Amino acid sequence: MRTLIFRGRPARPGAGHESRLIKKVAVYPIFIAIAVGAIFSACSENTAPVSEPPTPQTPPSPPSPHAIPDHLAAVGATEFTATAGSALEQGPAVRVLDENERPVGGVSVTFSPVPSKVVVSDADGIARVGAWPVNTLAGQHFIVATVTVTESRELSLVFHLTVTPGPLAHFTILNGNNQAGRPRKPLPNQLYVRATDIYGNRLSGVPVAFSVVSGGGTIETSSTTTNVLGVATSGQWILGESNPQRASARTGQFEAQFEARLCETDEQCDLVPLNLAYVRDGSVWINTADGPLRVASDARRPAWSPDGSLLAFFRVNADREDIAICIASVPSLATKCAAVDRMWWEVAPEMRASWAPDGRTLAMSRVYYNSGNLPLLFLDVGTMTIHQHGVIDGSVWSAGWSSDGTKMAIATDAKVYLANEGGSAVQVLLSYPIWELTWMPSGQKISMLILDCDLVASCWGEGIMLLDAKTRELEEVPIPETGKLRLSGLTWSSDGTRLAYSGLDPYSNMSEIRIHSTADSSTIVVLTNASDPSWHPLISR
Repeated sequence: MRTLIFRGRPARPGAGHESRLIKKVAVYPIFIAIAVGAIFSACSENTAPVSEPPTPQTPPSPPSPHAIPDHLAAVGATEFTATAGSALEQGPAVRVLDENERPVGGVSVTFSPVPSKVVVSDADGIARVGAWPVNTLAGQHFIVATVTVTESRELSLVFHLTVTPGPLAHFTILNGNNQAGRPRKPLPNQLYVRATDIYGNRLSGVPVAFSVVSGGGTIETSSTTTNVLGVATSGQWILGESNPQRASARTGQFEAQFEARLCETDEQCDLVPLNLAYVRDGSVWINTADGPLRVASDARRPAWSPDGSLLAFFRVNADREDIAICIASVPSLATKCAAVDRMWWEVAPEMRASWAPDGRTLAMSRVYYNSGNLPLLFLDVGTMTIHQHGVIDGSVWSAGWSSDGTKMAIATDAKVYLANEGGSAVQVLLSYPIWELTWMPSGQKISMLILDCDLVASCWGEGIMLLDAKTRELEEVPIPETGKLRLSGLTWSSDGTRLAYSGLDPYSNMSEIRIHSTADSSTIVVLTNASDPSWHPLISR
């Protein structure tokens, strides 16, 4: 339907008649106005002049738009402390302000993380979260207040929440239980207990007392406290002469009991290979027939010489960075060292050493995660002088000689190479990097740790494989720790039937030395709180 507009009104049937009527009626006001004007004019001669009407006032301007939030300010504390699993009675509060520092009300403020809570700011621009549930995980947490201004602009303010563990609820054995040993001899592993709250948060500084309960014997260092991991460690448990052998760890009303047994006279009792070198509590040890022998403190990565008369290791600083390569004579432990902390443009946190079969040279490498070339180094054992090998480009992570001394396997941050005994005549074995390598005693296969890394350029071995240096065939070693532990320190028994390595649990930060048998593919734990094994070259069991 078409609509016609007349004097601002829509037309309708009969509108024409109505319009004529309006025109006629509209004439009368004109005559009335003239008459009234004449009357006022006649009277004006005898009356006072009429004042002009007041000038109309300018109407007020419309109210300004709502203020736009510009930033957030904390109201009260910005740091909070609470016990795991509890609640803050009064959590954070913020004030929403515009660019002129005026409060802005009616703004939605989101407090997070999950479970998040939205609070609308009041007339003073303040948004208070009120009670806030505390995470059950001890440590540093954040509460973030956020205001969305536009799709591309967001305001935020961070509050810090320190969650502390609750009271002791669990006191459990971590390691060292059910060992076997000889009378009057120390067990290979110490005793370990862990103290946690009801949520599993580790408690540090908890006093723990270790004592022998039955069977005789003694425990060295019987009183201690839990460390930052909530772990308390005993000294060596030297067994008595009768079964049952029991020991206790106690704190307050909590107790954990350990058991051990005496081996029979003709029983193969010692799981730890004789003269195995390893690292425990920051020191290098040797498992002798009389028990553990400390070779050096502040040391790591021991490596036996081919004749078993010398033990090489790296001396470290307080940050566990390698500062010197040292060689100790065994059993006198007379030691000589050569500095390595100036061989590159920065200190070396992860160096490795491998002996040449003639015992005259050590090949040294180090892990470097950033770009750049780090050459292979050779140490002359007689003179304790170091020279560089510059044939291979890239960062050399690991290297080792074959048992006959005619070949070297060299792993870099990009590839694995096969070279002659001097590190030249290079050919590619693998076109991708591995974490660590060592030759099998037979001299044909190379054992390697499969490389894995995280997002912050920290790497480790996640599995073991064997590479045939002639055929280039690869086979995986079936160990249960593949992908679960961070592996390092490959070392073979002299007969090539057993492979020792260390595995670090990233959650408990506890490292163990394990031995894999190639005969039946079994794997056993032989040492706890230990790493970097090196098998004595003259001992296979």
